[in-house]
Amino acid sequence: MSVNYFIFLAFCISLTLAGCGGSADPEAERLLAQAVELHEQGLKLEAEVASQLEESATGAMADSLLAPALTHLKATLAWVRENRVEVPGHEHHHHGDGHEHNDHHHHAPPAPLSPSDQVLLQQELLDSLTIISNRLRELKGGK
Repeated sequence: MSVNYFIFLAFCISLTLAGCGGSADPEAERLLAQAVELHEQGLKLEAEVASQLEESATGAMADSLLAPALTHLKATLAWVRENRVEVPGHEHHHHGDGHEHNDHHHHAPPAPLSPSDQVLLQQELLDSLTIISNRLRELKGGK
C-alpha cells in the first residue's frame, strides 16, 4: 500500500475523532449549563439545610411539638438526595461549593433526560430544598 493511503486513513481517523468531540447543539449546551448551575446551587443549599436540620435535631426544637415537622423535613431531604442525579457530562465536577462526598450523599447516574428535562429536574430539586429551608426558618421563628 502506498504512503498516501496511510496519510488519507490517518486524516479520516482524525476527522472522526474530532467529530466525536465537536460542538453539540448550542441550545442543548446552554440548557445543560443551566442544569449544572441549578445542580450546584442545590448542592450548596442541601449542605446548609442538612446542617440546620442536624442542629435542630439536637436543640430545643427536637423536644418540642415541632418534632413531627422536623421528621417530615428530614424525610423530604432524604427524597431530594435519593432523586438527585448528575447532569450528563458534568459528573462529580462540583468545585467545592459545600459539596462533600460522604456516606449520606450519593448521586444517581445521569438520567436519560433531554437537556430541558434536566433543567426541570434540577429546578424541582432546588425548589424542594428551598421549601425545606424556608420551613425550617419558620419553625425557628425567624424571618
